[in-house]
Amino acid sequence: MSRPRPPLVSALLALVLGLGACGDGATEGGSTAAPVDQAAFEQARNAAFRLFDQSPAHPKTIEALLAAYALDPDAYGVNVRLGQAYAEQKLHAEALPYFERAYAERPDDSATLLQIVTLLVRLDRAEEALVRVDGLLGDEKTRGAGLYQKAYILDTLGRRDEALAALEQADGLPFDDAYRALSLHGRFLQEDGRFAEAESLFERALAGRPDYKETLKGLADCNRRLGHEEEARHWDEVLGLVLDLTDNEYIRKQRDVRKEKLERLAQIHPMWGEGQLELADLHRRDGETVAACAAFERWLTTHASERDADELAALRARYCGDSP
Repeated sequence: MSRPRPPLVSALLALVLGLGACGDGATEGGSTAAPVDQAAFEQARNAAFRLFDQSPAHPKTIEALLAAYALDPDAYGVNVRLGQAYAEQKLHAEALPYFERAYAERPDDSATLLQIVTLLVRLDRAEEALVRVDGLLGDEKTRGAGLYQKAYILDTLGRRDEALAALEQADGLPFDDAYRALSLHGRFLQEDGRFAEAESLFERALAGRPDYKETLKGLADCNRRLGHEEEARHWDEVLGLVLDLTDNEYIRKQRDVRKEKLERLAQIHPMWGEGQLELADLHRRDGETVAACAAFERWLTTHASERDADELAALRARYCGDSP
């Protein structure tokens, strides 16, 4: 169920939708809309973008974006941000029209098309999503996500064989682009009792996204079904720590507890480099310079190849105080 909008946001949205109801800038009488007041629009847009950078889904941000939209309903950047602001609040029906307008302005923008497909799926409009999803497959930046969405949609429609065929096309894609597709493929094989094959897919997915919860759960389940109890307990613990760190509001606010969880995760799941750097940052903010440098050095042993020399020097200066 959508959350209620603040009264001022609702009023502005009604005004905006009323302005756009005639379509393509034309009034009911057929005359074209007044030219955009460019100076006023740029002032409104810049103010809205500053608010968006600070707090994307705040009511005042949305009010400011709607004010800019009222001055120029075709402005790509305004429409994209309005879509993002509503989507962040899980107001999917409200977000979709703005992404559609942005995509109409830039039909080669596959990232916005991915947002549209995702929202259609969340709105249970699977058939419409399926019509649009192939537009994602020709762009290498969205091909992995597109194959995941296509397979998910096909499976939702009861077409598992076609879904599997789509997922097989993810073979050969970089793991960080294809981790969702690989994990979904693993789940399908797991449901079919093919646990060893599923485990292999989950391991590849984990290489692309080491904190992806669906993958961690799949690895624990497959190892348990294969009789590998020690490995299953390992992945259960990793999953529990990731859930605590991402979903537990108390742990988000309790820095000492968070550091303990991150420290344990660094010990048993070092492939999640982001967690190790977060741990280094928490130590640094608390003035624990030795611990911050130690956390960075531990990250360095397994993740140095992910950054170039200048980035590594800057990180060392940040956490260990050495000059770059």
